[in-house]
Amino acid sequence: MEKMTFYQLTVQQSLDALNTSKDGLNSDDIVQRQKWYWKNMLKIKSSESQIFKFIKQFKDALIILLIVSMFIALYLQDYRWATILWVIVLVNAIIWYIQEAKAERIMQSLKKLLHPSTKVFRDWKIIEAPAENLVPWDIVYLQEWDNVPADLRIIQESNLQTNDFSLTWESNPVNKFTHEISWDVELWDRNNILFMWTTVATWEAYWLVISIWMETELGKIANLSQEVKVESTPLQRELANIAKKLTIWTIILWWVLLVVALLADFSTKEAFIFAIWIAAAMVPQWLPAQVSIALTLASWRLAKKNALVKQLASVETLGCVNIICTDKTWTLTKNEMTVRNIYLGSKIYEVTWWWYETNWIIQNTSPDFIQTRKHFFYCWVLDSTARVNPPDKDHPLRYCLWDPTEAALITLASKAWFDYDTLQTSYPKLRDYWFDSSRKMMSTVRDVDGQKVVYVKWAAKRILNACTQIFDWTQIRKITKRDKDKILSHIDEFANQSMRNLTMAYKIVDPSITSMTMQETESDLIFLWFTSILDPAREEVPDAIQAAYTAQIKVIMITWDHGLTAKAIAKKIWLSQNDEDILIITWDELRKKTDIQLLYDLRNKYIIFSRTSPEDKLRIVALLKEWHNIVAVTWDWVNDAPALKEASIWVSMWKIWTDVAKEASEIVLLDDSFSTLVNAIKQWRIIYQNLKKTILSSITSNGWELFAVLMSLIAKAVFNIPIAISAVQILAVDLIWEVWPLTMVTNDPPMPWMMEARPRSVKNHLLNKKVILDLIRAWAMMWSIAFTMYIAYYLIHGLSPFDFDTSTIHYATATSITYLTIIFCQYVNILSRRVGIQSIFSAYTLTNRKLRLSFAISIVAMCFLFYNPIINKYFWFWPLLRYDRFLALFGAWLFLLFRENRKYLKRKKRALNQK
Repeated sequence: MEKMTFYQLTVQQSLDALNTSKDGLNSDDIVQRQKWYWKNMLKIKSSESQIFKFIKQFKDALIILLIVSMFIALYLQDYRWATILWVIVLVNAIIWYIQEAKAERIMQSLKKLLHPSTKVFRDWKIIEAPAENLVPWDIVYLQEWDNVPADLRIIQESNLQTNDFSLTWESNPVNKFTHEISWDVELWDRNNILFMWTTVATWEAYWLVISIWMETELGKIANLSQEVKVESTPLQRELANIAKKLTIWTIILWWVLLVVALLADFSTKEAFIFAIWIAAAMVPQWLPAQVSIALTLASWRLAKKNALVKQLASVETLGCVNIICTDKTWTLTKNEMTVRNIYLGSKIYEVTWWWYETNWIIQNTSPDFIQTRKHFFYCWVLDSTARVNPPDKDHPLRYCLWDPTEAALITLASKAWFDYDTLQTSYPKLRDYWFDSSRKMMSTVRDVDGQKVVYVKWAAKRILNACTQIFDWTQIRKITKRDKDKILSHIDEFANQSMRNLTMAYKIVDPSITSMTMQETESDLIFLWFTSILDPAREEVPDAIQAAYTAQIKVIMITWDHGLTAKAIAKKIWLSQNDEDILIITWDELRKKTDIQLLYDLRNKYIIFSRTSPEDKLRIVALLKEWHNIVAVTWDWVNDAPALKEASIWVSMWKIWTDVAKEASEIVLLDDSFSTLVNAIKQWRIIYQNLKKTILSSITSNGWELFAVLMSLIAKAVFNIPIAISAVQILAVDLIWEVWPLTMVTNDPPMPWMMEARPRSVKNHLLNKKVILDLIRAWAMMWSIAFTMYIAYYLIHGLSPFDFDTSTIHYATATSITYLTIIFCQYVNILSRRVGIQSIFSAYTLTNRKLRLSFAISIVAMCFLFYNPIINKYFWFWPLLRYDRFLALFGAWLFLLFRENRKYLKRKKRALNQK
């Protein structure tokens, strides 16, 4: 039977067509049917072959210039030069092909960490299972905010609406129904079908899986086009812009110097070699690839620390965060909801049990106590969207589905001998009104032993306002203002102990009333009692809060909970230890404030927003961003989508939040901990600090190469002094020395002061005026020292550098000294940039073992080039004597004095400014 006819079938016809029932499948059926189908996941078609990926390595501007130069060398019959160029190009391609393949594997492995799950009927009960294991015939159960895991046929629903924007571009929720459609309709009018990648907007439904992945409507679209353009980071765009400008200037300078070289009586061959030299000098050929790979490796390191970054651009934003707007529950607390107290008839009963476990009691009670107050326990089970399941192969302990707060209440009822399944079956549902943030309550209408009973629960003030009577011990009487004040006083008392308080009411409705509005249902209620639920703070959060403050990151708690509950938790997590320092703003106070007044309040170091609505959150985040803050938020609810979109970066929680949130957010915390978010910010600061060192060190290298070209050309044209370093030797610097040490710098540990610094502004560019001036000084100094050592060699040996014969051993030795001096100066340069403004003579200099190892490998590679009689002639190197090597070391020492003196003056100036 064709899938697209399911919308024309009745519910029973659809079930019969797939040989299933509303009870779902058993384990044996699943195993057998999974053999017939692919997993419910996208089958990735590789758009590029490995050969094509390797060929792509040759598209870089410099590589193209080198290839062109190789052919020019072949035309000029300089086979040695052509061979060297080809080896350099080939080695470059192999190195970066391997690195990019590694980065691609890392990103694929990170994507596999996101395995969405769904609620499915298996073996006659609802369980949580990976969405990829769904098969046609499965029966799934979805509620508000759930992501749709496949194409589904509705078989039972309750006031269902869905968000179909991802498929139909319809912005408003769409009403769904169960009955068949007897005529042909377009895709967007098949309102008894739910499509993959859409979401449930309101209420709940049971669904029959009719298609999985590549057979779904979205799967067909994905099969047609699987190419998704990966957004580059601001840093990558800045570097790409720098590289583009350098390439343009290279081409311009190439032609200018080619003419100058020919006018200076260079041969055509020499002139072209200079052109190649310029290309090698000016274009940082490996820098963009280094940055991309460094960011990918950074994402992998963050994932190993439980922070899954889904986009590289988000990694960069994370490091600039200076304000975190966080919810209380799940992020700052353990999400281990436990009922600790029950208030009934002016008396408080303590509950001694923990989380979803079975060993508990309600103190000072008896079975008669429980039975006479059965409506209290009925409410928790019947007016609920959660379930508590026993341990299974994926969950070593009892675990909840959906809201853990409701799961704690269900556990309380079930351990008072009220079975969830029995109550749900015995007392049919007549109508549900789910929770929303505006009215702050939820309700259900049930048939209880022939009576129509309404159960309502949630926020105390709202429910008390809707109550006209109270259940006091064994009687129902009119509720008084004194009753309400006493109840609210106890609620405040428990809120001050960081407990969350949920209130419950009910009423029995005349069976002759066939329909009621939501307002009628939730009015004239009988107050029963309330429960106090404890969700303990995470042990690691206080240290994380202090780390955030040290890093000059402001933490704002924005919660739906009672202000006093949030304040009690704030004290436990060291948001502030002084009650007077904490500013609590409730939703009604917030709405009375103007934007100017709210901005003034936001300057308070310790601030809590209580009972906030989605509109309130949007206003807070928008005001913070308007004043140039980078704001990270940790909220899940779909209603908060406008505020989440306004935020600079959205962080979601892995264990408890919806699949919608996890798929839409930029960062997922795999352990749901606030401390992981703070640690991720710290890790990015380390990453950016190291990338900055790498980039500036690389640009320093390219800069001195440009100085070498210009000064050598002038010396040759004016004084007829032979070229101090050849083009192939410059390329050898890039190939042999530069790649590995600069890559190892990305492994640097954090600087001691790093987490005390103010977060970096996104407007701060890597190359500003001060940095460029410092680079120019370093370029000029490095080349001046190297050229001085080059001339010094001639003078020491009693030779004249003017019009010197370049075919002699002395010339090869002199250029080798220049090369070695540059390398040693680069060692000093990179070590100096690692410590920032501090002196190189510190313990931090020796902290990167991999960098020291790369230096050793670099020195071994240079020895191989210098002392291998077969290789050294290709690079115009010659073995150096001891005092020749001393010249290079002396040059590096001079450069070290220059850098240290500059930093000493900077430190002195900073100290004076601080005074």
